[in-house]
Amino acid sequence: MPALSPSVVPFDEPLPAPQERNLPVCPICLDSMIAAEASAFDADGGVSYLWNCETCGCGFVTRHQARQYACV
Repeated sequence: MPALSPSVVPFDEPLPAPQERNLPVCPICLDSMIAAEASAFDADGGVSYLWNCETCGCGFVTRHQARQYACV
């Protein structure tokens, strides 16, 4: 099993929430990822997603920072 690459997505740069049109692709084989294998909440309110490519086995992590919305 390949090691996770910290250089793929820096943790200090949160990504937008995964949506159908902007799901991540594997950095090795460029295959589209459909669903994260796992997710975890961070202490600062963010969510980290663990992705594993079925084609080449590459694993990587993305991070999403949730936003608060207020009704006006």
